[in-house]
Amino acid sequence: MSGVNTLTRTFKIRNYKIDDYQNLSKLKKDYGLDTVFIADDSEWDTSQSHSNDTDYRNQDDIISHQYVIKYAEYSAMGIVIYRQPGDKSFSFWDLISVVRYYLNNVGYCEEYTDGDYRRLARQLGLKEDKIKEKLNKSNRVPPVVYVGFFAGVDITAYYDWKKYLDIQGKSKNEPTFIALNKQEFFSNPYSIMVTNPNSRRIKYPITIKFVDTMPLGPQGGLAALGSIVDQKKLNTKDWDLEDKLISFEEFNDPYNGGYYKSHMRSLLEKRPDDYLNYALGDSEVTLKYLDFFMGNVIDVYNEELIENVHIPATVTSLADEISSHYSQEPYDSKTVKNIFQDIFRGIDVDKYLRPKLYNQEPPRDTREWVKVLSDAVDGSDNFEFQKLFIEKLKPYLARGTLAYKKSKKGYIYQKLIGSAPAKNQKGSPSILADRINFKKLYEDNPKFDVSNLINQKVKVSKPKFAISTKLRNQYADHAHQFNYTRNNVPPTIDNILTKLNNASIYSTVSWFNNKDVITWSPEIFLTTQLNFDQMRKGYNFIESSTVDKKHKKGSHDQFSVRPDSVYNDGFAMAREAYVGGMNLAFNPGIITSAFKYKYDIDLKSSYVDAGHLIPDFRLDCKPILDVHDLDSHILRNYRTYPRVFVNGPFTIGVANVSYHFPDNVKRVPVGYKPLIKDQGPIYVRQANHVNMTVTDIINIVEHGGTVRVHRIIIPEQKTLDGNVTCLAAIGKMQHWSLIRRNETKAKRDKFDSNSDEYRKYDALQLFYKLLGNGGYGKSAQGLGTGGTRDFLTGNTMYVPFSRNTNPFTAAQYTSIARYQVNALMDLVEKTYPNSLIPSITTDGFIFCSNNLLDEETIRTKCEKCFDKNWVLVNKKNFNGQFFELKSHNHGQKYTTTALINIRTRFNMTEDNHIKALVGLQPNSWTTDRLIKLLETDTVTFKVDDFRMQSINDMKHSIDNKRYVSMKTWKQSKWLNLSPDDTYELIGFVPQSDFGYYLTRPFSSIEELMTYREELKNYRSLFPSFRKKYAEQFMGLDQTVRDYHHGERIEKHVSWVKDDAYLKGKNYPEILENYEKEYVQKVMLRYLAHHSDEYDLKLIYNDLFQDRYKEFKSFNRALKRNKDQFINPLCIIRENIIDSLRTYRIQK
Repeated sequence: MSGVNTLTRTFKIRNYKIDDYQNLSKLKKDYGLDTVFIADDSEWDTSQSHSNDTDYRNQDDIISHQYVIKYAEYSAMGIVIYRQPGDKSFSFWDLISVVRYYLNNVGYCEEYTDGDYRRLARQLGLKEDKIKEKLNKSNRVPPVVYVGFFAGVDITAYYDWKKYLDIQGKSKNEPTFIALNKQEFFSNPYSIMVTNPNSRRIKYPITIKFVDTMPLGPQGGLAALGSIVDQKKLNTKDWDLEDKLISFEEFNDPYNGGYYKSHMRSLLEKRPDDYLNYALGDSEVTLKYLDFFMGNVIDVYNEELIENVHIPATVTSLADEISSHYSQEPYDSKTVKNIFQDIFRGIDVDKYLRPKLYNQEPPRDTREWVKVLSDAVDGSDNFEFQKLFIEKLKPYLARGTLAYKKSKKGYIYQKLIGSAPAKNQKGSPSILADRINFKKLYEDNPKFDVSNLINQKVKVSKPKFAISTKLRNQYADHAHQFNYTRNNVPPTIDNILTKLNNASIYSTVSWFNNKDVITWSPEIFLTTQLNFDQMRKGYNFIESSTVDKKHKKGSHDQFSVRPDSVYNDGFAMAREAYVGGMNLAFNPGIITSAFKYKYDIDLKSSYVDAGHLIPDFRLDCKPILDVHDLDSHILRNYRTYPRVFVNGPFTIGVANVSYHFPDNVKRVPVGYKPLIKDQGPIYVRQANHVNMTVTDIINIVEHGGTVRVHRIIIPEQKTLDGNVTCLAAIGKMQHWSLIRRNETKAKRDKFDSNSDEYRKYDALQLFYKLLGNGGYGKSAQGLGTGGTRDFLTGNTMYVPFSRNTNPFTAAQYTSIARYQVNALMDLVEKTYPNSLIPSITTDGFIFCSNNLLDEETIRTKCEKCFDKNWVLVNKKNFNGQFFELKSHNHGQKYTTTALINIRTRFNMTEDNHIKALVGLQPNSWTTDRLIKLLETDTVTFKVDDFRMQSINDMKHSIDNKRYVSMKTWKQSKWLNLSPDDTYELIGFVPQSDFGYYLTRPFSSIEELMTYREELKNYRSLFPSFRKKYAEQFMGLDQTVRDYHHGERIEKHVSWVKDDAYLKGKNYPEILENYEKEYVQKVMLRYLAHHSDEYDLKLIYNDLFQDRYKEFKSFNRALKRNKDQFINPLCIIRENIIDSLRTYRIQK
């Protein structure tokens, strides 16, 4: 059968308009992307597969697959295939059958091409005859692009999915699969042999690629994509209400999914049309969004920022690709000229070019030569002969014999000198003849027969050059800057001169991404040979003979990277200098009456702004500065050394330093990442021999710190002047996306907010926003210690580098954010004295004051006080705005309600103006609910996290039932309402029954880590912000002291060291030990202090008889605990004094 006329399962179809999915329609015709797109979604019924807090989605639960399919200019079609209870499970054969049915239905009846057979045979490791046998003269199925949203969920709704998401049979091609965030899944194109489940002998080969729209869009799930393409998701609860399956209260409860949501088969039976609409909706949205996204990709391609139209894996990978385009551009107009002059200093480059004329006669076959030359230059339709002439005789043509030309229609083509100026005109064969080296041609090919040019095999001898030692040495200084050979080494000067000689045949060459032509010169040739991308990165990759189990062969990762050992000495330093943003709670607690106004202030477009302050720099040449033990005077007065600190505080560079701050410092502006596994950056008053960016050490100096520089490296870099040409590659991409976004927003704002045009431009501006924000992360990809799980093996591997991974760039982004947020905090505090900044999160902070903040006053002061480059950038690109006032409530700029500032990224106000609840689902955990916990002195509480089995786990887990395809469950964890002790608590400010703490940075990492570790168990038990607890707590000796045990020295918090041991690795263990052991120990210590006040015999009989067998043992324990530390927090919590009141001796 050539095509598929029907399907074996029950199915329904929906036809769409011919002009739907317009961008996908033109991908084949205009951009050569010959693929059939199939968006897939599945529905299932989990009403019978629920156990406690766990849901199992079995293959038997799956009711239907619904597809929207689109190929080239053919109309799209929706197809839903149904499965009745007891039917065979869905398989990949169903997927292929639907594709073939669609193609047959729309009239696509093409035959397979030889290229199709070769591709399938190569990728499957089979012979072409075997492929032809399996296809059995069926109509062609183009390569398939499977499109999903959170695609792993629906891919695994086929029982045989594991078989096809793997290396196929004898194939030597290992497909590339990437699984992110549980079920986001995508791949490169590869071929599979799909087996008919009813006959193992019937198999059908296809090429397939998996695409997931989730990482191509904004956060917010499928509903967010639906809003972009103007298709709202249907709500099954509407039908629940109509059918009286739920009450109004249940309908309005956002945590109640309703009846039909978990009983989809009932929906199908009772409302088949509604089921069809609901089921197809997700697939429609998925494909519509891909159509929208590909329209944007086409626009990016048309601006010549990417090499071809394709489907990127993620929106950040598209941003990475655009950045890579800028990274491959020449560093500046002088670089090539300077390198050329350095290499050929004192050398006549002309002797390495071909002669301008040979002026030779052919030694034989003169008449045949005249005819061949005439045919080559005459303006006839026989362009193929000119191509043949060039192909055969190109090595023997003189300088400037060939030229690239641009046609009136914009096409670039080659043309021989002497060619006719127009069609049906005669050329000048004599001009061409003078430029042929006949002598060399016949020396290399004595039997050359020009009359049979098409069949001549021309052997070419390499040109021989006399290369002086001087030229070799001068080239050697720059060899590392050239494109490396296949053997991953710089080319020799011999290779370069041979290429130069061959390239001199042209008078003009194709340029500007083949959009125009430019006059050829040796310098232009050199531009094509230099690796500007590697100049900027300062590293390449080598597949080492040594083995690392986390390294995947051929992967470009931290194992295979090789920084330039001559010019990029700072690579390792920059990598360690890269730390995340500032996330600190300076004043944990509850702030009410102390400050009336609470603001949430954020930097304006922080990382995009930072990208405009990172200069283009090079790591292939001598740095501006590379010294040990820099004079501290130079650093303190860095602005007076503009030749070294060329961009002031935004100068790219790294340094190894020791620093310290005075004891009374309020905030430490920068942190460093210690060499401790999973430990984030720490902010302490002193550190020794840590790696930091130049921007960070300037930040330290400007905030009163003293810095000792052990080594500093400042690479060659451009000077920031507000122009995009001076920016690093990612910054150029961000500038491009920012300009496009602003233009799009301007177009959007001309329309009514409810109009289709407004929605179209609003979606487009969001795309540009996602692109711009995606650049920073790519600069750091692969630099961390974490790994990624390989889908094929299940092993944890190193994260591969992106196209633009560079530790200098990555470190600079976060350094600039720190510099800017500190500068803004300093400014608002200076403008409004006696204010408070209780929390900071990377690019923003909470500001509390008793004065209303005047935005224009602050903005004006920003212009006057901030670095000139920062001011210039914000004036040119951000309308002169340096910050914005954020709120979770629309239009609100501040609040006068209470601020609950628990810890880093866990703060809120009573009116939700501020709401950051890391670790909690914001919809289920309201501010009111958390406030009630605080009011009832609840410290630790249980949170149910929704968990989903990842597609990686599913692939590598053993499923004995074979039918369980996915598991979701609730997993409990414990959170507490206590500080995270990033800063040392030094005071407490009461606010009615609660209050907040005053803090300062810890002195050193040892103090910080000791304090945090030893307070951890207490933080899960005792209310930190209740006034009566806090005041007692601050009365304790919080000093971290050294304790000697022979030659060993240990650090402990003084009062914790003196206290009874409170053990436990998790909250249940801590609580059990507290209740069974700790409370009695504290009571015993209290009684020992007050033994003459209580009837000890009676207390023993009632409270301690289970612990001590005899009263005298109890008495001895009291004596041992005389003068021991008593934890007042436990005394309050357990109300110990009141509980012992009945045992008090009456005097």
